[in-house]
Amino acid sequence: MKRNIRYSKWLIVIAFMSCNELYSQTEISYNATKATFATSTPPAGGGKASGILLDEKKQPIPFATIKVCKAKDSTFVKGVVTASDGAFNVESLPLNQYLISISMIGYQQTAVAFNIDENNSDIKLVPIEMKLDSKLLNEVVVKSKKPLIEQQSDKIIFNVENSGLTAGNNTLELLGKAPMIFLDPASENILLKGRSGVKIMIDGRMTNLSQSDANALLKSMPADEISKIEIITNPSAKYDAAGTSGIINIITKKGQSLGTNGSFSIGGGYSGWYHENDYGRGNTSLVLNNRTEKVNLYGSLAASTNRSFSENTGFDEYYDSSDKILNYRHENQNLLTYKSNSQSFKLGMDWFLNKKTTIGFLTNGFMSARTDHDDAKTLILKEGKTLEVTNLNSQDETSKNHRLNFNTNFKHIFDAKTGQEISADFDYSTFAREANSTINNYLKSNEGEIYSPLLLRNTLPINVDIVAGKVDYIHPLSQNAKLEMGIKMSDVVTDNNAQFEINTNQVWQNDASRSNHFKYSERIHAGYVNYSTSFSKYQLQVGLRVEQTISSGNSITTNTVVDRNYTQFFPSFSIMDAINDNHSLSLSYSRRIGRPTYEDLNPFIFISDRYSYQQGNPYLKPSYTTAVELSHTFKGTYTTSITYENTVDLPLEVMRRESTDNRIVLNRMENIASGNFYGVNFSASQSVTNWWTIDTYAGGFYGSYKTTLAGQEISNAKPYYMATIYNSFTLPNNWTFRLSGNYLSALAYGVMVQNSQYQADMGFSKSFSEKKAILKISFDDIFRTARGYYTSRLPGLASSSTNHWQSQIVRASFTYKFGSNKIKAARQRSTVTQEEQGRVNIKD
Repeated sequence: MKRNIRYSKWLIVIAFMSCNELYSQTEISYNATKATFATSTPPAGGGKASGILLDEKKQPIPFATIKVCKAKDSTFVKGVVTASDGAFNVESLPLNQYLISISMIGYQQTAVAFNIDENNSDIKLVPIEMKLDSKLLNEVVVKSKKPLIEQQSDKIIFNVENSGLTAGNNTLELLGKAPMIFLDPASENILLKGRSGVKIMIDGRMTNLSQSDANALLKSMPADEISKIEIITNPSAKYDAAGTSGIINIITKKGQSLGTNGSFSIGGGYSGWYHENDYGRGNTSLVLNNRTEKVNLYGSLAASTNRSFSENTGFDEYYDSSDKILNYRHENQNLLTYKSNSQSFKLGMDWFLNKKTTIGFLTNGFMSARTDHDDAKTLILKEGKTLEVTNLNSQDETSKNHRLNFNTNFKHIFDAKTGQEISADFDYSTFAREANSTINNYLKSNEGEIYSPLLLRNTLPINVDIVAGKVDYIHPLSQNAKLEMGIKMSDVVTDNNAQFEINTNQVWQNDASRSNHFKYSERIHAGYVNYSTSFSKYQLQVGLRVEQTISSGNSITTNTVVDRNYTQFFPSFSIMDAINDNHSLSLSYSRRIGRPTYEDLNPFIFISDRYSYQQGNPYLKPSYTTAVELSHTFKGTYTTSITYENTVDLPLEVMRRESTDNRIVLNRMENIASGNFYGVNFSASQSVTNWWTIDTYAGGFYGSYKTTLAGQEISNAKPYYMATIYNSFTLPNNWTFRLSGNYLSALAYGVMVQNSQYQADMGFSKSFSEKKAILKISFDDIFRTARGYYTSRLPGLASSSTNHWQSQIVRASFTYKFGSNKIKAARQRSTVTQEEQGRVNIKD
């Protein structure tokens, strides 16, 4: 060990002389830090080094820059920043001699040397103490922080904690501000690189968010609870195969104090000057964590309320059987106003039986209630010119949603040095929705006479029960390789009993033609194996997942049963080549599945008005996507990637006329033939000065869709572009300023074309009380440019719509953290039913 210490001192001198970009203008502090070496064989992917950074008062130093250089020539290898508790971890280091150099404005710079070899692969550094640099502090006051966008080999990380982007937002709105992600304002569908089919993970829990799920789940979570968002475009075989466009992993904040710690947040927003029906929103949350040597208790409570609106204008044009002569034009005007509130909770416990074994329990859920009022007017023009009649439609709906999940989990570490471990989860989840609505539809003549009433009311109860379990095992094969394997089973039962009544001569009667009782059951058996190894400059990962799906959809009303039983294989592959210290290349491949939501399979008919309705499709098939991605990284900061994806049986909502003899339009999810997607992406983070940082994402894509409708082949293809830029400015007295903007050009989306959208946002934040409190203020959509515009041309039908929503809004939030920072946080517990839960459509 003494020889290692002497050697370390010489390495420090050599590294600081050669890494002049870090230390050329700063006095060096020689830190007599020792490295402890865990004698073990290097795991697949190389060795690792970890430690914690402290100041002279033994307090953690967060957000310090950690750079790993080769000892021989001091060339840069990897870089990370310390977490909020001062900890850092650098992984996938090939066998070599290294120097960790540590930089933090206001402190003297320091370094630690260590080796990664066959006998020393898990380096645990003793706490590293940094000394204040009084000279530098007198010259300039600059606060260091995590980069907003981090590019890693397999994902992009969006660090939103303390960024100001969370002010007054819920988590769904926060997703819309992330790179590569677009939140469709009309449907609130989440698009990744302009494509649907994304799956959501929360703290590692897999979920598949549909439009209604986003309203019910993510809207109940204040954005101030979020630490970062991970965007994974090509997941490996250990993930559920669901998610045709990728996975988004939302990481919540973690408590850090000894004994009890936590945080309290309150926020809101207002834009009432824009529309009389917008009275703003508010949210609040409380997060608590308490830990002893044997037990860790954690929990959270959150509540939110919102009142808002959505305006829509557009037209539908109906053509004759030749698809050339215009018969009718319907000009639509619609105003939807709604009020909603939600409450969510989480309560969990980790019981540490010993250093190797942990048993955990978790329960979480939410409740939400919403009322909607929808007024619509349609001008019906014969041959597109002469007003024939006006259709008036009014609809009111009230709904209540409940979700409750119970999870029991187990983890045992056989050997911490080699990474051998086993874990298991068991879940039970229940969903319930109670919805009631009334529809009042009339025709109005040009003379003002109201006639032909269509009066309906309905009750729409939905119940879903999910049971699931999984086991995962990691087994090291050699010093360079490991094997991961696991199994999963899920069992789902849904029961939807939609009952309609129609008012005839002032008497409500059962409407059997619209009522429907639908039951659906689904069982999935899955298993995977994933092999990873490292050799020379390469890191290789090969995986295979197999999933068997057995399902049965039973429409009791129509006595129709659709049974399916299919087994599919989902291979994945990735390889990375560290060409030299500045350049690396990686290639990845995966195959994934997109299963229909349970509600989309229900043949229930939802009436919009007498001319349009929506209906589920029990014959929907799953879609399959094959994806290949080649990426290049320069100096660990600038990343460029090329992507190709092919999807077969792509499900999208299609509008079609019931027949050419009438003007009734059916909206239904259908499997269109295929879709091809090509893209080039670029991301970078650049410090212009010590007070100005720019984070940039840009992408160029080409989407192509082909299908056949009414005997006609339809092709929809278009190039499109996305760009997001974030400017962060550090100001005196703990103030920061943010200015950001995003742009999405017109794109092809199934059978529709979505026109370009863009907006600019700004915000301020200030921390005080020794950074325990932070105030955030933001102004979204400064120039009020955000809106949705959609067009489509189908056989016998042309449509166009423009959507305005609550976008220009002033938000504010206040967060206060209490407790110390000397303890590990609660485990972010994954639950096994999240993929199944996400396919439940629950409207917020």
